[in-house]
Amino acid sequence: MTSGGQERLIGRRAVLRGAGGAALAGAVGIAGAPGARAGGGRSADVIVVGAGFAGVTAARELRSAGLRPVLLEARDRIGGRTRTADYEGQVIEYGGQWVSDAHTNVMAELRRYGIGTRSGGPTPLRAFFPAAAGGQREVDFAEANDRLNSLLARLFEGSRDYFPRPRDPLFAADVLARHDPLSLRDRLDRLALPEEDGLWLGGVTSVFSGGSSALGGLTALAQSWAGGGHTGQGWNELNEHLVQGGTGALLTAVLADARADLRLNSPVAAVAEEPGRVVVTTWAGARYTAPAVVVAVPVNVWRTISFSPGLPAVHAQATRQGVGVPNVTKLLLRLRGDHRLPFALGPEGSPMSQVVPQAELPDGDQLVVAFSVDPALDPTNLPDVQAKLRTILPGATVRDCRAWSWGRDRWAMGGWAMRRPGQLLRQVPAIHRPHGRVVFASGDVPAAWHGYIEGAIEAGVLGARQALALV
Repeated sequence: MTSGGQERLIGRRAVLRGAGGAALAGAVGIAGAPGARAGGGRSADVIVVGAGFAGVTAARELRSAGLRPVLLEARDRIGGRTRTADYEGQVIEYGGQWVSDAHTNVMAELRRYGIGTRSGGPTPLRAFFPAAAGGQREVDFAEANDRLNSLLARLFEGSRDYFPRPRDPLFAADVLARHDPLSLRDRLDRLALPEEDGLWLGGVTSVFSGGSSALGGLTALAQSWAGGGHTGQGWNELNEHLVQGGTGALLTAVLADARADLRLNSPVAAVAEEPGRVVVTTWAGARYTAPAVVVAVPVNVWRTISFSPGLPAVHAQATRQGVGVPNVTKLLLRLRGDHRLPFALGPEGSPMSQVVPQAELPDGDQLVVAFSVDPALDPTNLPDVQAKLRTILPGATVRDCRAWSWGRDRWAMGGWAMRRPGQLLRQVPAIHRPHGRVVFASGDVPAAWHGYIEGAIEAGVLGARQALALV
């Protein structure tokens, strides 16, 4: 694994077809897409920085209003923290992948482009959870899921009072103020659960927090619980669907609609506001000017860009503290078929955090999604991956591994968004406001579904609307 998060396949099939960014077979590289190029420099109606879901959506909305957006992307592909590829005829996702009926923006976009959904994954046949005596023990998945949902209901008890309207999180701000300063660890400690219950629930909260339950804010995760209707069933259904053809199919459709002047391999070094315009300079020295710019890169990445004048206090604090979770690696593992459709959850601090079944392959091997928050994990070292996987999935044999380390990815600097304690009330709504002619549209900052594709689309639409008011 390189510092840039380069994917690797190791084991029996050690050669990636067309390895290397845009040439990845089935990947959303889009380097050969119409209008995709690097370098140059020009004036534009609006500049959009970042070609993930937020940026591409913003570009589409601006185009629909009659403007000609320039879309600057640091990578050699579009997609941001989503990335679709194929493996043995299976669509796989290195980043965000699950959507639900509760994600109304996503569902509207899928209908718009005639793209369907498929099942979010098969029901596990074997499951392993932390044991009070140490190690893992095999449990009945349905019973374990019911128990875990009951524990989550205890964790989020009172969320109906502080999030009565999940898409309007400040509706009950006075009640919310008593909960927003709490970390997930604070809440766990207050529950004083029996040891095994604490191991199970801490395993969930730590993986969502990117390693430590002390990092994630209670209200950040509670808002997702509320978005699922404050029930365990609704929480489970947030992972109900996958996009037919992968998230890349939807992203490509939006990009085609945007007809943007897409410039790949164009990382932005500086954003400077001048009288009546904004000047955006890339690392290569190309200069683009426009009446407004939409910054649609992750919050963690803002600190790598020189803003003139400087960022407002709320934005500067957000990028300094970070919003995207650190040290997250998502792995697609091919396992020998000893465990059919396995699910595993590790306790907080495990080198491997969670395993979710994805598909059974024709030869009986199992394709699973796994998450690790261990910064020392080396996905290119198959014995290391297997040893760490066996801490939560005993006896598993790893044949192949593909992985993407979002924490090591220089253009992400972290995985999904998870607000830290106190960030909701400190950031919203100030972080949504333009700063002069600079608009911020990261999928990390929406009021409602922050950290989801749903939220990135929300941010892109809002960013475009704000930019239109400036041109």
